[in-house]
Amino acid sequence: MPPVVWGKPLVAWACTLLICDAIVCMFIINRIAYTEIDWKAYMEQVQQFIGGERDYMSIRGGTGPLVYPAGFLYIFAWLRQVTYDGTDIRAAQTIFAAIYLATQGLLFIILGNASLKNGHHSRQRIAIMFVLMCLSRRLHSLYVLRLFNDCVAMLLFHFSLFFFVNSNRYSLGCILYSLAVSVKMNILLFAPGLLVVLLHRFPGLKTVPYLAICASVQILLGLPFLLAHPLSYLKKAFELDREFFYIWTVNFRFLNESTFVSKYLAFGLLGMHLICLYLFARQNWMNKTGFMSLLTAKHRIHLDPSHILDILFVSNFIGITFSRTIHYQFYTWYGHHLAWLLLRTQLPLYVQITLWTTIELVYNVYPPRASASIVLQLAHIVLLLALYTLPDKSRRVITDADKSKPN
Repeated sequence: MPPVVWGKPLVAWACTLLICDAIVCMFIINRIAYTEIDWKAYMEQVQQFIGGERDYMSIRGGTGPLVYPAGFLYIFAWLRQVTYDGTDIRAAQTIFAAIYLATQGLLFIILGNASLKNGHHSRQRIAIMFVLMCLSRRLHSLYVLRLFNDCVAMLLFHFSLFFFVNSNRYSLGCILYSLAVSVKMNILLFAPGLLVVLLHRFPGLKTVPYLAICASVQILLGLPFLLAHPLSYLKKAFELDREFFYIWTVNFRFLNESTFVSKYLAFGLLGMHLICLYLFARQNWMNKTGFMSLLTAKHRIHLDPSHILDILFVSNFIGITFSRTIHYQFYTWYGHHLAWLLLRTQLPLYVQITLWTTIELVYNVYPPRASASIVLQLAHIVLLLALYTLPDKSRRVITDADKSKPN
């Protein structure tokens, strides 16, 4: 595959934006007060783990029980060590600023290469996309002032994305993807899309080893807890029926609390989530070949990098659109992807920028308001419809598998 040529102006633009972003992060750390939300609870949970506790039902922090898989504990145990038992907040903020900048840099490379390959976007459009990615006030706040574990999970996911899209190393990509899941389970929203990508590249049973890699990572990381208290670990680390607090919902504030916590809403949203995944898979992801043909195909199909990004980002965005609740920190799950998703649509540029601005503004409204929730839902639906109705030439480029065997 020939290398993608960025050109000196675009490289200089990307580097300039990253330098400016680093300056902004340092300004925030030095001039804006840190907000304590979950960091102390993380440190309390990690302290119990370091002290020898292996029963997930017994590990708690100031904000409640531990509800993240084991990878979270290992990474935040290291963070606790390098921040003097979690007391050096300035050091923690600096690390999270580095996480933010690494995420930006990775995505510049991934999205820039995918855009330039086969001429999907002009360099001017790529430059606009990079600017939008750097302008989010809320993302800066979530990374540098809040220190959420979502930020760590998303960095690991974006590393996995790099190997799926740029280097064709699917084994390493699956390891990193599973590591991301082990920090926070929101990464599973990408799983339907990842399965579609794997089935194209490794039809039928050839996909099984890659699924086994993902499962093996989870087993290895959770082994100390699975050997001691297996049911406790499985119940809390992968708590799919977790209850969320109405007070923090950003997307359903216009509902009353009894409706928000009802099972009818939960099952209705799950149903719409599954239906939407099916519709996108059939219309946008399968190249009209159908799911069964991927299971029985004899030859690999090489997906264009932009199509891989579309599948994974849209899979995640569908899950967010039909999420039972969205908290402010959940913006890290897709905030960096919004510019790509919007620029992939056929909407006029001013509409794309208006939608980006609208979503960004909603996440900057505090406390959550009913009117802002309605606006967010409408913006999500408009973007989802625009993505669904993409013409064939904008939606995907699929070629025969290359001759090099992926690993």
